Amino acid sequence: AEDAQKEHGLSTGSTLLNLALTGKTTGGLDRGCYYLIVGSSSGGKTFAVLTALAEASIDPHFADYRLTATQTNSNRPANREAALGSAISNLLNALFQ
Repeated sequence: AEDAQKEHGLSTGSTLLNLALTGKTTGGLDRGCYYLIVGSSSGGKTFAVLTALAEASIDPHFADYRLTATQTNSNRPANREAALGSAISNLLNALFQ
């Protein structure tokens, strides 16, 4: 069942990004997984997430899913810790210092 679930992943909306992430043109994100999208300001993170959500909204394989996106202000470590927990927040602080 797990292999069948991963067979139809969610498209990112970009064939090249799908290929880079999974080696498949039709799906770049596996179903049932959480993803943390990080990057510089104005790097396209919001656009990428909204594009993937738009893809999910028209894909019948995701009809029973509750789609959400949470945006945190990465410039404020206190907000990041509240949203992601201290372990991930500390990791991100170390990566982006």
